[in-house]
Amino acid sequence: MGQAAMTLASEIPPPKRCFCQITMDELTGWARKRYLEQIPTIRLLSLAKSPQQREAVSIVALLDVADDEVIRMLTPLTPSGCNILACRDTVKKWLVDILGMHPAPS
Repeated sequence: MGQAAMTLASEIPPPKRCFCQITMDELTGWARKRYLEQIPTIRLLSLAKSPQQREAVSIVALLDVADDEVIRMLTPLTPSGCNILACRDTVKKWLVDILGMHPAPS
């Protein structure tokens, strides 16, 4: 992971829920702003008005973070029965279907 991505990952507040526990309604608007409108994650965090919105921005930001970094950040928070990378891949597929967007491959 590049230095800029590592810095960003350290600035993203870790979500308290797994990718699969956040609804598409919560994610779609933020994903549209991040990937289609190209609004930087730090700016999106400043636009978020609640902890739930900041968590959704965090989840969207983690869609294109390297697998090892996602595992490091989220494994301690992941509910039993969830595979953090599989859940993230499912969310990526939903967003591609809904928005036609393509986060960077992890």
